[in-house]
Amino acid sequence: MQKMNGTDYTLYLVFLRYAAWLCLVITFFNLVIFFPLYASGDPTVNDKKNWSTMNKFTFLDITANNGKCLFVYIFTLLVLSGLAGTMLVWYRKKYSLYR
Repeated sequence: MQKMNGTDYTLYLVFLRYAAWLCLVITFFNLVIFFPLYASGDPTVNDKKNWSTMNKFTFLDITANNGKCLFVYIFTLLVLSGLAGTMLVWYRKKYSLYR
């Protein structure tokens, strides 16, 4: 592939593959962990009658519960950024030019 199309094209395809995997994992965490957490929230807004269905499944629904907010921030900061860093290390080991 590199001989036919060049290094830029090949590295772009590798980048797209890793970006797709990262987006897939983030989507999995959103659906499995965050979506049920948001749905079980307790908002600070007293009048939920004017809320749309989408507002009930967002971060606004857990703002009154500091424990849930802290969990979302810490999980996002540590786990998802750690995953991105791990993918960078895998990329460097697999496609290292300095072997």
